[in-house]
Amino acid sequence: MKNQTLWVLGTGGTIAGSLNQSSTTDMPAAAHAPYTAAKHSIASLLTSMNDQMPSNWLIDSEQIMQIDSKDMNWNNWKLLVLAVDRLQQLEQSGSILITHGTDTIEETAAMLDWWMQHDSRWTKSITLTCAMRPADHPQADGPANLSQACRWAVHAQELQPQVWVSAAQQVWRADQVQKNHPLDIQAIGSRNGSPTATWQIQSLDWQASSSATAGGVKVPPSIHAMHVRGISSLSNWPEAQPWVEVIRSGACADPRTTNSMIESGVQGLIVECTGNGTWNKALDISLHAAIIKKIPVAWVSRCPHGTPMNSAHPEEWADWSYFNASKARVWMMLELAFMR
Repeated sequence: MKNQTLWVLGTGGTIAGSLNQSSTTDMPAAAHAPYTAAKHSIASLLTSMNDQMPSNWLIDSEQIMQIDSKDMNWNNWKLLVLAVDRLQQLEQSGSILITHGTDTIEETAAMLDWWMQHDSRWTKSITLTCAMRPADHPQADGPANLSQACRWAVHAQELQPQVWVSAAQQVWRADQVQKNHPLDIQAIGSRNGSPTATWQIQSLDWQASSSATAGGVKVPPSIHAMHVRGISSLSNWPEAQPWVEVIRSGACADPRTTNSMIESGVQGLIVECTGNGTWNKALDISLHAAIIKKIPVAWVSRCPHGTPMNSAHPEEWADWSYFNASKARVWMMLELAFMR
């Protein structure tokens, strides 16, 4: 009897892509050939997956959108969150899998992770998977990634509910994962820690990594005052996204960028600091002006790996250094949109 459901939501991406007609069929397997993302339906990608599932699991798929993930926008996220929320409310037990493009997978994972951390009704684990080569590439990585992600989603149903990313024989928590290479088949990796699990070719199953960072997602302090009560309803999803920008510190940092944003009504700022959380002093006056105008400011490091230890920041700045700038921006947008 099939009493568990794997709900698979398709959003497009390279995993659903198709080689352009001009691409040669005898190209080297590892070559980067021109292709168009989001051409194949999620139903077609799942054709052989039912046979690979445990006997008590059923796959149910739904095409939420069909886009290149570089074009992911605020309204796309609304559609995805509403679909996930609907599945989270079902009494039937199971797990959720989302196919996605690699370009913004870490941001969508961060977005879903924010909801997972703030909505106690979300009790089903969410796994995202992707590919670096289109579906009809001679050595497409999507089929293996999808098969492995299905197996991980089944396993994740028994774990504490979290958001995961499964790709290239590894699984990462949403707060860890990031894209590290524009072309490599192993493009998806980590900012912090080891993968949660690694795919074993011999046993065709996942094995937990003994060195993996234990515990749940590290939730940063809110940018709001301590009297925050909770989140507003999904039905109140704002038509326009909150305007949050990243200010990158470095040599010859120019405060005019920050000043211009403040004058134009920016609603939140992420300061991407150098090294161990330091920043160019040329930005001091403009960033202080943001604080005076009660514009929330959070800081991260531009270093691609590790977590800085510097604590010498203005007390008004939120320490979100566990994230990279892209995830911090997503997190702040959601806090501004939904925290009350």
